[in-house]
Amino acid sequence: MYNNGKTAPRSLTTRKSFLRQSALSFLGLSLLSSTKAAWAEQALGSAVANGTPGTDAKTIRSVSYNIFNGCIGYKGINGRNLPPGEQSTLIKAARDLGQVPTRIMHELALYRPNIINFSEGPDEKTVAKMAKILDMSYAFFPGGKDGSGKFPGAILTNFEILSAETRPFADKNGNLEELFTRHWGKAKLRLPNGKSIVVHSAHLWPFAKEENDTRIRLDEIAAIQAAIAHDAAGDADSVLLQGDLNHRPDTEEYKRLNSGSLVDTFTAVGKGDGFTANAIKPAKRIDYIYCAGELANQIIACRPLYEGSFRMNNDDPNGFALSDHLPVLADFGLGSD
Repeated sequence: MYNNGKTAPRSLTTRKSFLRQSALSFLGLSLLSSTKAAWAEQALGSAVANGTPGTDAKTIRSVSYNIFNGCIGYKGINGRNLPPGEQSTLIKAARDLGQVPTRIMHELALYRPNIINFSEGPDEKTVAKMAKILDMSYAFFPGGKDGSGKFPGAILTNFEILSAETRPFADKNGNLEELFTRHWGKAKLRLPNGKSIVVHSAHLWPFAKEENDTRIRLDEIAAIQAAIAHDAAGDADSVLLQGDLNHRPDTEEYKRLNSGSLVDTFTAVGKGDGFTANAIKPAKRIDYIYCAGELANQIIACRPLYEGSFRMNNDDPNGFALSDHLPVLADFGLGSD
């Protein structure tokens, strides 16, 4: 399901009521006003905002972000409940006040992305609220086959969404229940220069305990590659694949994914190790932004965002991160033709 912002879903509350429920009305309104000003600056081609290079009319900025367990913030503990004696009560307060989705969007707004994909996202109602904060449209992808999973995904964008599809298997006979128990979906977008881009958002099988775990991921990758080949044979000018792909660059999965037309944007232009997990002490790269088509020749930059509220301040016992993963940011040039 997707929404281009022309008519809000019935379940969508107003911005005013949402901010009131978050118990941060005045702060929220102030930050939202600043966000709108930043978007206005972008339209005028502003190059810098708050010390961070921003996008302009000739640049596309995309972010991939696993937002952890339905968007609840991260304190080094996988569950929602904190153990007895846990020193920090701030993350509990943020959860109880419903602040985490808003905090994530305000942090992302500082980077002025054009495209965002979420893994481990919340329900569609919350995704709709998050998209509205940045005046974005969204496509929502229920987790698992027939929406039976617990880890949905989403694509948010300030470009026009032309179409969206959950589990877009090129061969519908391959739509097996064991595949994409997290999520996989795609959205076709119209860019400012009139060209189209297909964005795939995916979260692959997470386990690595036995040989069958690798097989499932390889089968998921094969399905994605077939779907991207189908996109390329159509009228898509470029393709993006981004998400939590749950494998490192030294694996068979990575080798398989790089065997075709897809380009790993970090390998192409990134510096350093590119680690994306976890936000406390990053030690592995499992989140990616891949591209194919015209954008593969127009990669400007790619890096994980180990900064701001995305990372844990390990010197602060009361601190918490927005997720256990770090976002990955990639910039692409956008020609006028």
